[in-house]
Amino acid sequence: MRKIISVLLSSVMLLSILSCFAVSATEVPYPPLETGHYGDIDTEKYPVEYPDRKREKLVLDELSETQIKDDYYKIHPECDYDSITVDYYGTLSDGSMLVFVESDMSLYLDAVDYMVIGKYLYVTSSIGRDIKIYSNNTFTSIINAYQNGTLSDELLDETAEILCFARFVTPNEEIYPPLESGHYGAKIYFKPYSFETTDNEPISFDDACMLQMDKFNNPATLSDESVENQIKEDYIANVDNNADIEKMEINYYGTLSDGSMLVFVDCKDSSASVIDYTVIGKYVYYIPNAGRRIVLYNNHEFTDILDAYQNGTLSDELLDETAEILCFARFVKTNVEPEPQVLYGDVDRNGVITIMDATLVQKLGIGIEEPESELISVLADVNNDGRISITDVTCIQKYIAGGYGNTGRTGIAPLVVG
Repeated sequence: MRKIISVLLSSVMLLSILSCFAVSATEVPYPPLETGHYGDIDTEKYPVEYPDRKREKLVLDELSETQIKDDYYKIHPECDYDSITVDYYGTLSDGSMLVFVESDMSLYLDAVDYMVIGKYLYVTSSIGRDIKIYSNNTFTSIINAYQNGTLSDELLDETAEILCFARFVTPNEEIYPPLESGHYGAKIYFKPYSFETTDNEPISFDDACMLQMDKFNNPATLSDESVENQIKEDYIANVDNNADIEKMEINYYGTLSDGSMLVFVDCKDSSASVIDYTVIGKYVYYIPNAGRRIVLYNNHEFTDILDAYQNGTLSDELLDETAEILCFARFVKTNVEPEPQVLYGDVDRNGVITIMDATLVQKLGIGIEEPESELISVLADVNNDGRISITDVTCIQKYIAGGYGNTGRTGIAPLVVG
């Protein structure tokens, strides 16, 4: 039994590895996966957002526990009834209970596998050892219940919350910078950010500016002369009564799906050469100067793109169309990585405690590797007995697996970091 427990601990603690791939962003279509081996998960293509807490076992009343054991024994009469144990994690709003039932007949496979259930990633210690839904005296796999419709999306969200499922998210998306407009020369403010084109190709700050400038200088053809004349007349009537229609030129760039036209009305009265930027939603838009902006022309009115976005007449979908036409650059993942948190047990200093830390502590304890610094020695001695030993490894393993006591200082931030 001791060997079985050790194998179980070793496999379950690999769950925490997923936390290394946490990102913050919006959901995308779920990956075309259902089940498989943990090592096959493409975390670069399908990053996940991992909850900042661990799954917890709850206390189950004796009557319910006995009923669950009885129902399990009816399905598996070959097992020893007295060896049956029940781990209870929570109850869904439809009354279904989330349980893991174990007996002397349970299989212990040294593998870590995953299941993709809707928008969630559920990692199990091995195939066959996943937590089940217990309802109406029957036990159903979570993925089967979801596939057959008995577990709705709402109930799946409840399940994910209780069991700390990881959720698939959009790669490399971050909150947009807290900027609206300013002078191009102040591009130092953009140093923490990366950019990409609307085709998802990486692009530098300066290249993005040049791409948009090239677009500005090469408008499309407006073949209908009557439309061009109407734009000129509306500009004089609604924007500048003193404009000279003979000098006026209309640069046309494209039309949005709501009929709005993207135009620049050139009255030949501006010679400024400064370059400015405007942040509109998730895009950065460079312009030759504050008075030479491409605007939206619709219903005889001219509206600045930023103004239209802020007042709601330019929706996110229309903004995407605008960005595609005008070659706006899009903000993506920031270049600044957060400083890893210092925690007892986190000897590889990546901010999370995983099986990798337990393995490294084991190597340090038997002398295969030497601590890189005094700090590493302090973080590895989680039971605070002044040395690094197998006891520290066990404490870290228990902490990762969850539901165990006697984990020493594992997971606690030191008061003083040397």
